[in-house]
Amino acid sequence: EGEIPVEVEISLPNAFPDSPPEIEILTSITHPNINTEGF
Repeated sequence: EGEIPVEVEISLPNAFPDSPPEIEILTSITHPNINTEGF
């Protein structure tokens, strides 16, 4: 528990625009391209 699969990690920002900052930070660290395009 606590480990987010890559697929879920990518979909979270798009599915939940108001997601907690932790989600955005985690995504930006793991997928910098997703962070740049998604936010």
